[in-house]
Amino acid sequence: MQIHELPAGSPASGLQFAGDTGTQTQKIDYDALADAILNKLTTKTFNIKSESQTIIAALNALGDASKQDVANDLVTTAAGLVLDARQGKALDDKITSLNSSLTPKSYTGYSFSAYSAADIGLSYVYIIGKICIFSLAFVYTSDYTPATTQIFVNGMPKPAHDSYLQGMSFNGSSMEPFRCRVYANGNTGSISNYYSGMKTYANVPSIITGAYVIA
Repeated sequence: MQIHELPAGSPASGLQFAGDTGTQTQKIDYDALADAILNKLTTKTFNIKSESQTIIAALNALGDASKQDVANDLVTTAAGLVLDARQGKALDDKITSLNSSLTPKSYTGYSFSAYSAADIGLSYVYIIGKICIFSLAFVYTSDYTPATTQIFVNGMPKPAHDSYLQGMSFNGSSMEPFRCRVYANGNTGSISNYYSGMKTYANVPSIITGAYVIA
């Protein structure tokens, strides 16, 4: 409908405009104009969320969404439900907790065995989540032969399973490898030398570095 085709209004309520029908001015009815605009808006399609639809269709879809069932948990797997806003805090708490657990934490609960090893002050143990990372520097207090297994560290974080690691002993001008074992010992973990076919000696600096999964 062209604007000049709208019904004429009274002078008191009509909208005056320059007409194009040969007359000098025209007056139109406000209600008719409003109806025409509304009809145009409700039938014209718009690109809403990458989909061509009318305003009415978009409002209806919004109304349907507002009536959807709400899941106030983080375990629901049913389709078509919306997540309660309160779970935003729960998710944020989980993320904060995860970030905190991944921050390296120094662990000092271990001790060297007086029987087999002595700390030389260059050791460290860190826990990152469920991983223990360590570097232990020590000297044996007695000779070690391949047939003898001696514990040199107690009180380590308890391992999820036995792990075998390679150590190095600085024997004079050369470095000799030796095998170590990390294993559960009660509620904690212990590290011992392990048969490797190599001999290490008392008062010779040794070092073992590695990582293992904590129980």
